[in-house]
Amino acid sequence: MDLRAIKGFKGNVKLPDNNLIVLFGQNNSGKTSILLSINKAYGNSSDYISPLRFNISNSVTIDHNFDNQIQRAHNDRSNYSPNRAEVQAPDAIKEIFNLDDHKREKIKEWHNRYFGKLSIKRSDEKNRYSPPEIRIDGLKPTQQGSGSRAVLSILVKLLDPDLEVLCIDEPELSIEPKTQRILFDLIKQVSEGKEDLPQKKIILATHSHIFIDKFDYQNNFKVVNKYLFKKPTLENIIEEKEYHQSLDLNREAPIIDPPRETIFLQVKNEGELQQSVYDLLGGSPADLFFPSNIIIVEGKSDEVFLKRIYELMVAKGDVKQKKLAFHYAGGYDKTKYSTESIIQIMKTQSYIPVYKDKICGIFDKPNKKEKLIREIRDFVGDDEGNRFILLSKKAIEYYYPLNAVQKTLGGRPVTPKQLEKEVDKFLTQYKSQGDGDFFHFKSIKKVDLSHRVCSHIDNYKTVNDKIIKLIKHAVSISY
Repeated sequence: MDLRAIKGFKGNVKLPDNNLIVLFGQNNSGKTSILLSINKAYGNSSDYISPLRFNISNSVTIDHNFDNQIQRAHNDRSNYSPNRAEVQAPDAIKEIFNLDDHKREKIKEWHNRYFGKLSIKRSDEKNRYSPPEIRIDGLKPTQQGSGSRAVLSILVKLLDPDLEVLCIDEPELSIEPKTQRILFDLIKQVSEGKEDLPQKKIILATHSHIFIDKFDYQNNFKVVNKYLFKKPTLENIIEEKEYHQSLDLNREAPIIDPPRETIFLQVKNEGELQQSVYDLLGGSPADLFFPSNIIIVEGKSDEVFLKRIYELMVAKGDVKQKKLAFHYAGGYDKTKYSTESIIQIMKTQSYIPVYKDKICGIFDKPNKKEKLIREIRDFVGDDEGNRFILLSKKAIEYYYPLNAVQKTLGGRPVTPKQLEKEVDKFLTQYKSQGDGDFFHFKSIKKVDLSHRVCSHIDNYKTVNDKIIKLIKHAVSISY
C-alpha cells in the first residue's frame, strides 16, 4: 500500500496482512502520520479516532441533513491537513444515533457488559418527538469522566460493522489500567471476529504496555524516525543502520532509502517483546519496586555484611542511595548446590534481559570457583571481569574489620593473625556441625555472628578494596 506523505511521513510502506497492528515508539516517530495515511488510503471503509475524543454531545437533533453532517465529519478526518495540529475524533453520540437499531443494540450490549449501563431515552419523556439522549449509569455523557467518554468514542467505531479498517491513536488516554485491559481484549476479539463481533483490521498507536499484543508478538511494530531534525544523508543512513543494530533485536537492520523517514521494526521473538514492554514501562525496574541492581553472594552472612557496608557508604555520601538488592544462593557448606543455584539464577537473567548487563556478584575462594565465574561472566557478558569477582580467601568472615570484631568481643584486643586463626577454627566446626566457636562465643551460627559484628561496624574504610569497588560499580551501573 502506498501511504502518501502526510505530516512528514514519506515513502512507500507495505503494511502486513495482520488484522491487528500495534505501533509503538517515541513521540514524533511518525505513528500518528501512519494512522492518518492509512485512514486516508482506505477512504469510506476506514475511520480514525484521534486523541481529541472527549468533547461529545449530550443529545442530538436528527433532521434530513443528519447523514450529511456525519459524512462531512468523516471526510474531514480522511482529508487531514498537515496545517492542523490535530483532527477531532468522531462524536460518539452523533455516531450512535446514525446507526441502524440492531447495530446500536450491539454497542449497548457490550458497553453494559464491561463499561457501565448505557440507556437511550427521549430528552422529554412526555414528548415522543423530543431529541433522543444517552445516559451512562444514569448520567449524561458530559457528566461522565473523561475515561468513560473516551471508551464510548472507541466502542462506537470498534463495533461499527460498516468499517473494514479502524485506526486508534493512543487508546489508553484517560482510561485506568483495568479498563484498558478490558478494552484491549475487546479490540483483539474484534480483530479476530470472535463472539459474533464485526471483524475489521485495527491499527493502533500506543505508549501503554497494556496495548502491546503479548500473545501474537508479531502484531507489534516499533516505529522509528531518526531523521526528524536531520537532512537524510548517506552518513545518517549508516548511522541509522548502526542504531538499529544496537537495539539488540538479534537481526540485521534494514537499509532504508534516503527519502524515507519512518520505518517499522517488527517484534520477532519473545525477547524483543519483553524488551518492548519493559521500555514502555519506563525502562527502570526500580519504578516497579524491583531492585535497581542485584549483587549475588554465596551465603546469608555475606548478604548481611555487604548490606551493612553499603548502608555506611550511602550514609557517608560516597555512593547514591539505590534499591540495591543482595541475593544469596546457598552457603559455605553447600558449595556444589549453591554453585548450581547461582548458575540457574544467571541463566534466568540471561533469558530476561532487564538486569543482564548490570547484575554483579562476589564469591569466596578457593572451592574451585574459577569455572563458575567464567560461566557466569559468559552468561551476562562481563568480558572485563568488573562485575563478578573472586575473593582471595574462602569466607567473608576473614574480611571483618578488626575494630568491629574487637567491639563485638567487648573491647578485647585482636590481631590479624588471631582473627584468621579463630575464623579457621570456626569454619571447620561450622562445616561439620552447622555452628562453631568464635573467641568466647560458643556454638554460634554464621549469620548470628555476622549480625553481631556488623552492628559494630561504623566505618568501612578498612574493608577489603575489592568489595568496596564492586559495590561502587554495582551502584554506578544500576537503574
